[in-house]
Amino acid sequence: FGALLLFGGRLVAILGRRPVYLAALLVFAAASLVGALADHTALLVATRFVKGFCAALTAPTGLAIIASAFPEGPARSRALSVYSLFGASGFSVGLLLSGAL
Repeated sequence: FGALLLFGGRLVAILGRRPVYLAALLVFAAASLVGALADHTALLVATRFVKGFCAALTAPTGLAIIASAFPEGPARSRALSVYSLFGASGFSVGLLLSGAL
């Protein structure tokens, strides 16, 4: 994930924020479905790599979309707070549910 953040930023600069964000979300969802149905370790590892790459695209792109969509001040601060809240909640709940599974 960390190593792919720079590449993701460059890809977003070339192709644009919206198309990259939507494509990364779609591929992430598809990789999640394939990973859930995987019966071989290699396929599961491959889907985890794809999901990490997609996360490296969506994380900075989402922040860039928020920064450009909201004017500086309380509105942007509120939007970043909501983004952070849902990101942290999703991360935490994902870890708990995957542990339960």
